[in-house]
Amino acid sequence: MPGVPQDVFDTRTYLWEHLYTLFESVALCWRLEEEFDKLTENTTRENYADNLNWWIAFYAHLGRIHDMAEKVAEKFQGENLYSPFDLFYEQRHIVLHDPKVPMWLVQNVLTAPRLGEKPKEWHEGMRWSNSKYDRSPLLAEIITSTLRDLEKVVDTFFYKIAGLASPQQHFVPIEWPEGARSRGRTVPPTNYASSATSYADYEHHPISPSGVAFVPSNETHPRTSAL
Repeated sequence: MPGVPQDVFDTRTYLWEHLYTLFESVALCWRLEEEFDKLTENTTRENYADNLNWWIAFYAHLGRIHDMAEKVAEKFQGENLYSPFDLFYEQRHIVLHDPKVPMWLVQNVLTAPRLGEKPKEWHEGMRWSNSKYDRSPLLAEIITSTLRDLEKVVDTFFYKIAGLASPQQHFVPIEWPEGARSRGRTVPPTNYASSATSYADYEHHPISPSGVAFVPSNETHPRTSAL
């Protein structure tokens, strides 16, 4: 990027590395969701261990996503950009820093209470003696609903970042040559992250013309074309 001041280049590099890391964790959460969907019953100790590992990994990624959003938001002072991620970070804290969330095996499928402060939800400070099975949702259902909520927060976050990138960080729109943005890959329009695709229109880092491209899918949630 000839003519770009070093401090501006460094900021762009910083932002893109953190945003890429955020997207990577979102993509890995989609992968974990698939694993939960595929495992329809727990009949062995290995099945049970896999469920627990995926559960913990999912919430660890929520913490990573929160941290990356916070570091990006620091470059846009006073905008309060990352606070919507706090709810997911609180859930992560319950899973990783409190005793295990109680689970029940119902017809060979694991269930657990939802995490939060609402009635019947599991929150910080509770103990197993407080637990009571009350038609708790499947682990897979909790993962899916949490991920759908997270996608909305990520989408809004990128929409706001795209709007602030030019006035605050001196990002400039790029006029891509015909076909350059999708060279070597298929990048059709997407209805998931309009903010992410608009953000790709900004000159952020010379890693790739299109950055990380999200593509639509015939399944119930979007997939990423590249990690």
